[in-house]
Amino acid sequence: MSNKRYYSKRYMGRNVKYTPGELWEAAVKYFNDTENDPLTTEELVKGQNLETKTVKINKKRVLTLRAFAASAGMSHDYLTDLRKGQKNKLKRLKDDKTSSQLDINECEDYLETIDRIKNIIFIDKFEGAAAGIYSTAFIARDLGLTDKKEVVAEIEEKKTVIMKIGDQEFEL
Repeated sequence: MSNKRYYSKRYMGRNVKYTPGELWEAAVKYFNDTENDPLTTEELVKGQNLETKTVKINKKRVLTLRAFAASAGMSHDYLTDLRKGQKNKLKRLKDDKTSSQLDINECEDYLETIDRIKNIIFIDKFEGAAAGIYSTAFIARDLGLTDKKEVVAEIEEKKTVIMKIGDQEFEL
């Protein structure tokens, strides 16, 4: 007797809260909400008569995957696990010749939607840093774009290690 009929019904982690379409709608809502709700800071500005005034300045919020997940009512780990789970499920479905194309398409839709959201967030951070809207150093670190510096040091002093085994000495 084959157990294949149980494979598709096996519980594979938490239940998915969103369809790919609903996930994209939640992302668009997050993008719009972030754009329409800037951070407000206060800065001192000197006027024409050398008067100092406090002026409120709106600053664009940085898009982040964590903030998106929170706005959609899920944790960052849930979103990351959803992507990993769908990727693993897709591989399993493609290996199983009896899988339906609808299941394969759904996994591909999840992966494409999550990757598209991540890509938009990456582009926003990159372009915002390039335009001086965001701190370039902070965003570069966040995006993994920091310069790596290699430090090379030469040791001039040689040390001799003598190993003694029984009556014999070995110089290393």
